[in-house]
Amino acid sequence: MKQVPNILDVSDSITHRIKHDYDRLLEMPPLSITRLLSSPSVRLDGFSRGFAPHPRLADLKNDANAFIDEYHRWLDPVRPFANCAGYLFPGALYDRLLLMTNSLSIGFYLNDVMGRDVFPNLPAGDQQAAMRLIDNMSLVTEDLELEPDAHPLEIANTRILEAFKEQSPEEWFSRWLKLFCYHLSITHRDRNARALGYIPGVHEYMDVRCHYAAVHHLILWVEYCTDNYVDWRFLTRTNLLQKMERLHWTTAAFPALANDLFSFEQEVIDNQCDSNLIMVILLNHPQWPLERAIEVAAEIVRSIIFEQQTLMQELRAEIDHYPPSLSTEKEKLIRHLDDLMSFTKASWLWQFGTKRYKRPSTIWLETALSKAAAEEAS
Repeated sequence: MKQVPNILDVSDSITHRIKHDYDRLLEMPPLSITRLLSSPSVRLDGFSRGFAPHPRLADLKNDANAFIDEYHRWLDPVRPFANCAGYLFPGALYDRLLLMTNSLSIGFYLNDVMGRDVFPNLPAGDQQAAMRLIDNMSLVTEDLELEPDAHPLEIANTRILEAFKEQSPEEWFSRWLKLFCYHLSITHRDRNARALGYIPGVHEYMDVRCHYAAVHHLILWVEYCTDNYVDWRFLTRTNLLQKMERLHWTTAAFPALANDLFSFEQEVIDNQCDSNLIMVILLNHPQWPLERAIEVAAEIVRSIIFEQQTLMQELRAEIDHYPPSLSTEKEKLIRHLDDLMSFTKASWLWQFGTKRYKRPSTIWLETALSKAAAEEAS
């Protein structure tokens, strides 16, 4: 943690300065996130080759829209993103896939309406209402009791949580619920440096960014969606616990931090939010130009995907050598590694293809609207 006086002045100064850098980059050939995040060891062009989303993606969209229709007043804007879980969990049991999709619909709404990049710009009354809603949702306990005057979205969320609880082992649900509630509690607040009261270090930000992005509890959905749960006690006995835990962290960190490049313009340029990897790097190195911060951010993400792929290979090799007496454990763990790999490919493919970050004018090759779409947007 880096203590700095006049944090607001520092943040505003950097935001103002990099706007000039950004405008200059707009006049240059677009940068490629794919190339920036690729290395000789892990190339992201074609990284998701052979990947296919859930075979019932069309059914999922229809059923997800039916859920959104129940809460039309709130959830209508998130319809375009109702297919996200169909990419992230292509092997999921369908009833579980739909449940995760409905949960994500609420999550997308909360992020878009009161997420860390938009919360500071809300009127005071809306901020207070948002905090009440988030407090109620994030303080829920495992008994899942609701107050008589609960908000409709609280009710919807609790019904979803009840289904998760019924369909999963107690130990898994307890672990998942803690991550889910923590994500809600810290994400829907003003997370700018001026609100925190200090400039977060890059590594501190990286850790908390995974919670902002909700990917830690999404990684646990990898187990839930196929009813294939990791036996963490068994991993402790085989000395693979630390590697598997680190694999889970890197699998979460890659899409979370890569997203800070895809969403940079929306969060930093549009909303003047400094809770973004590129901006946190600049806050810690205020004299750097925007291009240098982008390069360093890309280097960080490159190292994470390289580590994740290395850990995946090492764990697979060690598990492959299990004796016949451990065939059941071997099968479950290999399937889990396959599912994590599928999640990684899907997270990249979804960010690359979603319209969520597309815009007519952009510094990124990947977020540029097609000519026809740009004319329609204008």
